[in-house]
Amino acid sequence: MKTFKSTAPLAALVALFFAVSLAVPYASARPLTHAAVISATQQAQQQQPAQPQEFTGKIMQLKNGQLALVTGKTDKGYSGHFLDDQDTAKKFVDKDVKVTGTLDASTNTIHVTNIKGS
Repeated sequence: MKTFKSTAPLAALVALFFAVSLAVPYASARPLTHAAVISATQQAQQQQPAQPQEFTGKIMQLKNGQLALVTGKTDKGYSGHFLDDQDTAKKFVDKDVKVTGTLDASTNTIHVTNIKGS
């Protein structure tokens, strides 16, 4: 019995140590907010370069002279994307093409890496 009484304070001290060591990291953590989640997602997207995609359509000259890839027609007109490589696009005016590049959704512009006739 004497051995049990002398180890009881030691066991209680060890249990207290583990309880405190497990609680400290969680006590200092901040709760995630909606803004923090969005910010983390945006940072992850900015760190990963956009993967090239393939777009199909017809290169047409707009009224302002700019060349664009027309990918469809709606009841309000045509839909498509602007092209950042106007020199290469000139070779394919009024032709069906496959454009490889990355889309900048904020400006609706394809950063062209390749254009080929289809």
